[in-house]
Amino acid sequence: MSAYIFSYIHFLSAILFFILALVTIYQNHRALINRVCCIILISFGIWSSGQIFVHMPEISYAGARLAENISALGWINFSGIFLIFCLVFTEKRRYIKFVIVPIMLIQSIFLFAQWNDLLHLNSTHIRYGWVGKMHEITGVLFLLYYSTLVFIGLLLLYRYRASTNDLMKKRQATIFIISAVTALILSTITNVLLPRMNLHAFPPFGDVITLFWASGVAYATVKYSFLSITPTTAVDSIVESMADCLILLSTDLKIAFINRATEETLHLNKDDIQGKDFATFIYDKNNTLLSKIVKLETVRNQQTNFKTPIGITMPVNLSCAPIAGAGFACIIRDATSQVQYQEVLESTVRQRTKDLQKSNEDLKNHIEELNTTKAQLSQAQKLESIGQLAGGVAHDFNNMLSVVSGFSQLIIKDNGKDKEKINGYVERIIEITTRSSQLVSHLMDFARKKKMEMSQISFHPLVQKTSEILSHTLSSSISIITKLNAEKDTIKGEPSQLQNVILNMAINARDAMPKGGVFTLCTQSVAVGDNRDSMLKKGEYLKFIITDTGTGMDEETCKRIFEPFFTTKDPGKGTGLGLSSVYGIIKQHNGYIDVKSEKGKGTEFYIYFPLL
Repeated sequence: MSAYIFSYIHFLSAILFFILALVTIYQNHRALINRVCCIILISFGIWSSGQIFVHMPEISYAGARLAENISALGWINFSGIFLIFCLVFTEKRRYIKFVIVPIMLIQSIFLFAQWNDLLHLNSTHIRYGWVGKMHEITGVLFLLYYSTLVFIGLLLLYRYRASTNDLMKKRQATIFIISAVTALILSTITNVLLPRMNLHAFPPFGDVITLFWASGVAYATVKYSFLSITPTTAVDSIVESMADCLILLSTDLKIAFINRATEETLHLNKDDIQGKDFATFIYDKNNTLLSKIVKLETVRNQQTNFKTPIGITMPVNLSCAPIAGAGFACIIRDATSQVQYQEVLESTVRQRTKDLQKSNEDLKNHIEELNTTKAQLSQAQKLESIGQLAGGVAHDFNNMLSVVSGFSQLIIKDNGKDKEKINGYVERIIEITTRSSQLVSHLMDFARKKKMEMSQISFHPLVQKTSEILSHTLSSSISIITKLNAEKDTIKGEPSQLQNVILNMAINARDAMPKGGVFTLCTQSVAVGDNRDSMLKKGEYLKFIITDTGTGMDEETCKRIFEPFFTTKDPGKGTGLGLSSVYGIIKQHNGYIDVKSEKGKGTEFYIYFPLL
């Protein structure tokens, strides 16, 4: 039973190697480092599987040779796969494509030599199986090849461990180095030195030694691959995947590093420009940009031009910041599209400015035409109002003339006989003619186009005077009521324009009361406080309320009655400028007008004038 102990050791080792391979690939099958580690462990398993039969006491020489050749598929590949593993771990994957073909070729040669008894030969059968020796020449060449690749791998690990700032990577590298160096030293003693001293009876601890190496490699790979993205790999991935160009400068403004986007965007080659002066690539007319960088000032989105090695000058946005005494980090963005967009924008702005200037001139001319038309329409509105009032005025005026004519005939008939009667007739004639003259004067003032001249006036006498005119002009079926209740009535205004307001309101009220009604003029004194919702500023106001008992208006009509040319009258019976003119006059007097009306319930207008 003791003769099979070493076969059992190889069997258990093979099982452990394959288990470690499965655990490694299961933990992270996407990581290249895990996959290469899995291949190493499988190679160890293949080697151990062959050694199971080599060390069986009763196995024949031919069987042992076949098992040794199968085992060679593992142990000949150890060093090559280990070197590839080290290149992957130390982030030098770009060199794999240069070494993999020579490694496969050399390993194929050694496998051919092994299968043709040119590498491992002169096997001696002892109590625990067959033990062989290496060929003098091919054996030395294999050991030299094996040691060289392992030494290069260890050197890569050592240098990477010294240069990286990633603590997890340092720990991984340390475990790889310790496990590999320990296995290398022990295997050299047991497989090279002792056999050459003819100490074949020394038990082969190759499985134990290799298992130590495999466990270290698997442990470090699996333990730290739980965090599949380490800070270093994350930073490298981010830098390489950046859309912006990243250039790292030394303290003397020499280019130390560029990312992939810089190579593609600025047409640079990393190997060709490293160590070159950054100033040769930047068009900085007054050296202001570079001087800011040298003074450790942060530069943000400064536009400049970048001169590429192939002779292209391109606009870029440059941002640069110092890196804690180690140099500078510069971010460069291609601003070609931005410059083109800016040029298009400036051209568009210039064209739009010209268009706006022309439109402004056209608008000025149009406004002048509108003002002229407005003045003409305002005068026409006054004349229209006079025309509407003319019927009533003519009736009263005709009555006055009839009275004058009648008293004149009485004077003629009396023939101076009764002087007292004649004096009474004359006084009556004078009274009638005076009233007629006043009526004509009021109408002429209203119709005459005057420049508005504001002055301090009393509003109540103006209302009474206008009410007298209306009493002669409105239908006898319309009652005019005045309620002058305001304690103060002094405002700043133009009398004829204010009369125009009242007359326009009266005409609208008359049209709204074809069957007669009540037309009321009322004043009140009101005070307005601080109220954000109020249309009036804080102060004292004269509130002028004009009411009729006419047909009224709906809500939509009320919203539009102050619009120019809006009218509810039949075509040919109104210009739609009456209330628009009223609104303009009140605004010129710094006042405010509002309306309240319902269908069938009459209309109320509220006009506010600031009191003096």
